[in-house]
Amino acid sequence: MVSLCGSQTPTKLNGRASAILLLVWFLGYGFSCGPVPYVLASEVGSAQLRQKTISIARSTYYATLIVNSIVAPYMLNPTKGNLKGKAAFPAAGFLVLCLVWGYFRLPETKDRTFTELDILFGTSRSKPLALERPVR
Repeated sequence: MVSLCGSQTPTKLNGRASAILLLVWFLGYGFSCGPVPYVLASEVGSAQLRQKTISIARSTYYATLIVNSIVAPYMLNPTKGNLKGKAAFPAAGFLVLCLVWGYFRLPETKDRTFTELDILFGTSRSKPLALERPVR
């Protein structure tokens, strides 16, 4: 929706609508799905690899944050990218990719014990065991 506001002719109302939508997005993200990656990184890895999993996840997060903080100003700068509100389109594309990956690759961890998760991720398989049969 922010991208749609930014792709219209710039008016004061479009600017305010974009700002309000971004505030609603940040609040909704922070109170809903924002903390989920921290939980996933600490729950999903097997007990032997949990420290390494969290370390790799945090390192990837920081590397992505550095790239984003370098690229975002160029995308928004009027003399460089000048994307204005259309800068949300690349983020929307990455969001769709993450949703597709999460839907098809991320197994459900609800009501599973840490022992069951160790069994799921302890085997060296190309497809998680959760997709083939339930563990109980």
